[in-house]
Amino acid sequence: MQELKPIKIGPVEVASPVILAPMTAVTDLPFRRAVKRYGAGLTVSEMIASQAMVRETRQSLQKAMWDPAEEPVSMQLAGCEPAVMAEAAKLNAEAGKAQSGAMLNIAKAQTEGLPDSPPPPKGPLDYLEQAANIEETQATAAHKRASARDLENRARVSPLQLMADHASRAAERFGASVEQIANRNFENFHRNADRTVDDFHRAADRASKERVARFAAQRRATSK
Repeated sequence: MQELKPIKIGPVEVASPVILAPMTAVTDLPFRRAVKRYGAGLTVSEMIASQAMVRETRQSLQKAMWDPAEEPVSMQLAGCEPAVMAEAAKLNAEAGKAQSGAMLNIAKAQTEGLPDSPPPPKGPLDYLEQAANIEETQATAAHKRASARDLENRARVSPLQLMADHASRAAERFGASVEQIANRNFENFHRNADRTVDDFHRAADRASKERVARFAAQRRATSK
């Protein structure tokens, strides 16, 4: 099997040339951890809007969360304003989320061919649709995080369950052994008690017979 050689992106060397493709509502932190454990050389975050990153919204900060164990990691920034995207990239770099500018995946930064006139204003239905899409994305991400946590909990519970089962079986064997010893000792006690009572009765019978014999002998002696 041919060994995969490392690659370099700018000054950063990626040990394994396997790069996780950025996927919205998929490549969150738990998913990237799992992919990193299975040998990915570089992981990429979900798509983060540059405007939201600059404003440091809750959702953008949540998407930009990372684990030092998954280094190197890159942030996927989306936008159409170079200055805003540069500021978002700077914020990520200063926070340590990107090791260099070459690690940033600047998505949708094309300004050529954009119309000079501003886009038409959005109506209430547009905002409702956008809110629904955001809620759906958040629900999908929450479901994936819950699934990842469930898998991690199962991985932790399995060894504990095996230990509990082993301890339960050992306790059952110990209880059975104690019960067997107690029953054996109880039977021996009753056997010894019965033997003692029998010996007592036999001794009493012998003593009674001896007294009767002596009494008869005395009567014969006095009658002569």
